[in-house]
Amino acid sequence: MGTHEAGAALIESARAMSPELRRAAGDIEARGTVDGEVIATLKREGFFRILQPARYGGHELEFSDLVNLAAILGQGCGSTAWVYAVGAFHAFNVALFSEQAQDDVWAADPLAVAGSSYVPAGAATEDEGGVRLSGVWPYVSGCDHFDWAVLGARRGDGALSFCLTPRRDYAIEDDWDVTGLRGTGSKSITLDDVFVPAHRLLSFNDARAGQTPGAALHGRALYRTPFFACSSYCLVAPALGIAEGALAEFINEVGPREVRSLAGGTSRLGAHYPVQMRVSEAAGLIDAAKLIIARDCAEMARMINSGTAMPVEQRLRNKRGQVLAVRFVRQAVDSLVGAIGTRGLAKSNRIQMAARDIQAIATHITLNNDIVMPAYGRHILGEEPGIPI
Repeated sequence: MGTHEAGAALIESARAMSPELRRAAGDIEARGTVDGEVIATLKREGFFRILQPARYGGHELEFSDLVNLAAILGQGCGSTAWVYAVGAFHAFNVALFSEQAQDDVWAADPLAVAGSSYVPAGAATEDEGGVRLSGVWPYVSGCDHFDWAVLGARRGDGALSFCLTPRRDYAIEDDWDVTGLRGTGSKSITLDDVFVPAHRLLSFNDARAGQTPGAALHGRALYRTPFFACSSYCLVAPALGIAEGALAEFINEVGPREVRSLAGGTSRLGAHYPVQMRVSEAAGLIDAAKLIIARDCAEMARMINSGTAMPVEQRLRNKRGQVLAVRFVRQAVDSLVGAIGTRGLAKSNRIQMAARDIQAIATHITLNNDIVMPAYGRHILGEEPGIPI
């Protein structure tokens, strides 16, 4: 199956899964983790392989394909879409490591999936032939289901490295009790003096520059994409789908609802001008968010596939677009919540759940408006961006 056919087949499968995920979303949130059978299905059907190298059976598609798939799943369940998207992105991340490291992950199990905690929260001690890791790494989404983890660590010279560790080397702490994206099971993992060999270490600066062992190993230009220019698309994509799902819910379920006035008359909620304005603006904001992300993904792919070095301005524009897209969909869903009345107070309300999930996404450090947005402004005004890019 060619890449185009593979992408089309996955889109069709995602559309078929989304309604069932919608029905299961409340249970997933209450349980605090995505259903294992759903993850098994996503693995079996090749969802996690869209950015995996062809030499291991992957599809080597584009980041736009990841965005499209995660958004469709997000229309059904935001937590499932998030776990899927980060797992699929980490196939790209693993593909940047040395050939030996990639063989460690995929030679025995080509369907293996990795999670991550990039913050250098634990301690790294230099040892002969590698490093030893100890400590707690937080927010490892999907860790209940994944086979490996990519952890950030500061080495002796202060440089940041990605450290690739198998599931057997860490314990999972059940500390994920939150109000948004609860079903992602983004728990902490603990390592106690775990040795990571040198071939499973990757320089963050090399990844940021798109000059990694994996980029040299694989012929596909995809793996030369600068890490920070692309890493947050897996976080934005679920938000797009969550917002689309909330809008559809409002139109189909809330808009036709009859409301009774104090005088005793009834009318459809959708017949009221303020509600019409909210729906129209929400739809426009979601469209704008999708267009920004699609444009930036297309421009990034054009540059990388043509061999053009991605300038700092484009990398920063990608980050700006990601932050704006999340801000737009958050504004859209918050507006819809404001029109559903006291029914929106129920934890089971789909639109309120969407608002909580998007709020959680917006708090992610790489999508934080106050941190990331000024970086592009600083750059175009002749200052240093102030963030690693």
